[in-house]
Amino acid sequence: MANLFSEALDLIDSKSQFDMTEEEKATVGAAMIPLMVLPRYKDTPIGEGLKELSKIIEENEALGGLWAGGSGKLNGLPGSADE
Repeated sequence: MANLFSEALDLIDSKSQFDMTEEEKATVGAAMIPLMVLPRYKDTPIGEGLKELSKIIEENEALGGLWAGGSGKLNGLPGSADE
């Protein structure tokens, strides 16, 4: 499974928004949603927030996926009940 946040960070680092395809812009836009709605990221620079979210996804995938452990909660996701 691709890491949306890593992909968005790579796109932001390598292209201007004017050089992105519509699909690439949509990828970046989707990755930005948690940065806009989670209070934890209110004052966090975009690159830093995407790196943190990417790391969370990678750690959860290493544990077997977002629902690792069968708890029914997103392990480690900021703002989740298990934080």
